Amino acid sequence: MKFYASKLRQSFSTVLFAAALVFAFTLCSTAGYAAPSGGCSGVPNITVGGTTYAATWCQEFNGAAGSAIDTSVWNFDLGNNGGWGNGEQEVYCGPPGYPGNPSQCPTTFSASTAPVYIDGNGHLVIRPIYENGAWLSGRMQTENKENFTYGILVASLEGPNTSNQGLWPAWWALGSNISTVPWPTCGESDIFENWSPQVLNGAGPGGNNSTIHTAKTGGSGVGARYTFPSGQATDTAFHTYGIVWQANNMQFYVDNPSAPFFTATPGSLPSGDTWPFNQSMFAILNVAVGGTLGGSTSGLASPASPMTVDYVRWYTPVTGGGGSCTTVPSAPTGLAASGTSSSGTTLNWNADAAPANCSISSYTILKNGVSIGTATGTSFTVSGLSASTTYSFTVEATDAAGTSSASSVLTVTTSPANVGEGPYPSTPAAIPGTVMAENYDTGGQGVGYNVSSINGSNNGYRTDGVDLEAAAAPATGNDLGWTAAGQWFRYTVNVATAGTYKVSFLVAAPAAVTDAFHVSNSSGANLSGSVNVPATGGYQTWVTITANVTLPAGTQTLTLDQDAGGWNIASFAFALTSGGGGTGNPYGGTPAAIPGTVMNENYDTGGQGVGYNVSSTNGS
Repeated sequence: MKFYASKLRQSFSTVLFAAALVFAFTLCSTAGYAAPSGGCSGVPNITVGGTTYAATWCQEFNGAAGSAIDTSVWNFDLGNNGGWGNGEQEVYCGPPGYPGNPSQCPTTFSASTAPVYIDGNGHLVIRPIYENGAWLSGRMQTENKENFTYGILVASLEGPNTSNQGLWPAWWALGSNISTVPWPTCGESDIFENWSPQVLNGAGPGGNNSTIHTAKTGGSGVGARYTFPSGQATDTAFHTYGIVWQANNMQFYVDNPSAPFFTATPGSLPSGDTWPFNQSMFAILNVAVGGTLGGSTSGLASPASPMTVDYVRWYTPVTGGGGSCTTVPSAPTGLAASGTSSSGTTLNWNADAAPANCSISSYTILKNGVSIGTATGTSFTVSGLSASTTYSFTVEATDAAGTSSASSVLTVTTSPANVGEGPYPSTPAAIPGTVMAENYDTGGQGVGYNVSSINGSNNGYRTDGVDLEAAAAPATGNDLGWTAAGQWFRYTVNVATAGTYKVSFLVAAPAAVTDAFHVSNSSGANLSGSVNVPATGGYQTWVTITANVTLPAGTQTLTLDQDAGGWNIASFAFALTSGGGGTGNPYGGTPAAIPGTVMNENYDTGGQGVGYNVSSTNGS
């Protein structure tokens, strides 16, 4: 689920649409069909086309009412974490006694107060309930415990009633490498996502949205809507929501895996995008309350309508024969680099399809022809490189029969070493004029900027780029997202005229943020006062807000200090309002006489926003 544009959006220590989680990651990618295990006795096979799939991992949620949910498989996300980047209202709870449970969560089991529990009838129940001054709900996920690659991933569930606003249930998956490849580049697959027709044309009980999110499609994603036949709905019966997943192909279905309503391939993505789904993912179940797609909770009764899950299963192809592995893998494909700095880079490649009766056990990474390490997943971070140096990388795959030939060579050149703070690209931004948020100073962490984690889906704009993503119109270039309290970005500017300036900030936020940021000078003085960001309707829905600052003339450094998260910024434009001519004076000192001739060249003094307003400075 999502709109991950705050710091919560991309960090897991950290929709059509999508929501984020917030907890620490390690890379746990599963290659080929190397499988997690779970009890699937008696579960029948599924045949799609000419391929038969056998249940490999099953969560059936059997047990007495209130019995323990298997925490060897499921993690529980906890708390509210600033609305999870989507303005959500719920506090997530684990079962009673779960380590770190918020104080509002029940300490003993009761079906009348539990937000997430086994119901004794073979079901998992996630039911938002208002207790102890908060909406309590559940979100559980398999990250670092069970990861899935290819096959059929499916859940049988009955959704809550989303006719009216308040609830936002989802069954979805995220790339297992999210700790090293931040959202959305890691990939997100929304299998079941549902919200009220009263909010952004939601499907309500009559349908389901399935969406993929990638580096370039971001929060909007690419997807389709399934509409139930007359007499059926998400909240009146159990339906199966799944994906039939192969390399470069994901088929989303409701009830019938042989009749997908949405098929996603690399060709579904915009030019220059990267297909992130040839690697392992982990599964997530949750019911959000309020937020970007949940909407208002003013009419939501407690306890709310539940999401009831009959099972979650993973099926893999039956290879047949049961023989030994006798074929080495093919050479890995799709080797690429991301996040390259002066001292390191992250390598990513496509998961190899394992030969019959085989599974990929590991990948070997080679630098300049020499092995530098192995990975069980499809990502590897290389450190200790020299600045401004070119390296050659290849990857080999290994199974029980041996090691593949090397992938195609990838050449990576590290960026120059940081040489201190300076304007980006090279010249201080002119004031009066517009400062683009993407053009913060060079120098890196602690010099040009300070961030608590490195994110961004469009870091190709600059080698030292962090927290950047392509901005939707009317904004241009890249906006600065993943905001969080304590972060800051510095900008070297050249102020033509001393005076007071009206600053117009182009911002976006799904929910209002009080005391979101302020502008300070090099001495740390707060020039703008605290600036509030209103709810704009989303992280790419832009509005202009204003504040006043007083600046001396000359080259100086301004800092955009982030005091709270949950908003994006694209630019800030400075217009002189007083000083240096202030309200404007006639050029040459004397007003033009009428009757008479007014020369175009003799516009008033006062500069940009006072004597004139131009979108760019030109003229010969």
